[in-house]
Amino acid sequence: EPAAVLDAIRRHSYGEGQWLKVAGGGKANLIEEVLRSRPAEPTEVAVEFGVFVGYTTIRIAQRACEDAKAFPLRMLHIVGLEVEPVHVCVARWMLDLAGLSGAAEVWPGIAHDSLLRLGDEFGQRSARLCFMDHRGTKFHEDLSRLEDQELLAKGAVVIADNVLKPCAPVFCWVANHSPSYKTVNYAVGEFVQYFVEDWMVVAAFLHPAPSAIGGGAGGGGGGGSMGGWPVPPVPGELLALAWESDRWRRRSEEEGVRVSEWESFSAHAR
Repeated sequence: EPAAVLDAIRRHSYGEGQWLKVAGGGKANLIEEVLRSRPAEPTEVAVEFGVFVGYTTIRIAQRACEDAKAFPLRMLHIVGLEVEPVHVCVARWMLDLAGLSGAAEVWPGIAHDSLLRLGDEFGQRSARLCFMDHRGTKFHEDLSRLEDQELLAKGAVVIADNVLKPCAPVFCWVANHSPSYKTVNYAVGEFVQYFVEDWMVVAAFLHPAPSAIGGGAGGGGGGGSMGGWPVPPVPGELLALAWESDRWRRRSEEEGVRVSEWESFSAHAR
């Protein structure tokens, strides 16, 4: 049962020294709200950037299966993109335990490259939901890739996690300034570490930029344009914050960062 697997991962995360950085608690509630507001259509799939152990993959696949009762012949509902081979294996195993291996796939590789495969297999305007939970300083680049390849469906929703911790400042700037999106920024407590503030950004795709409609858009990253729309240049302070965010992320992977230090960094980034 998907609910049992989600509960097992959640309970494990509360153990001493066993915390997992998954989108649980208030973050899970927000994801569920978005899933209810944008149900799946027969020709669409959800895309997850950064699968880790498959926690959110299971949540999205479970909800999509419930929405898909109107078109039972459609099997695959979500594609997860994961660069770490061990995470790919663990996530696939978790999906199998949840009985959802027929509804979700985890593709190994860099998201920037895997998005080309997404277009080949599902076609243009096929991505109805994108959940970004990988490296925050790459969010805006992958968003640009989605627009360049014309993968976002009409009314698609992009959810970005960890926008404040570890940080995705350029994405936050772009999502809030591009005319292609209606964006809402949410302040939420980190899963388990509820006293540490984090942000989630929910951006609803309104329409492609004029150049994308004409056939192919120039992707923007640091500013100037985004998918063909003019976007104000990203302030230097945010570019410096993005560099600092990557430094903290590397430190957390190599030697660890105390919760109090993450709390201080979140306050600094805000």
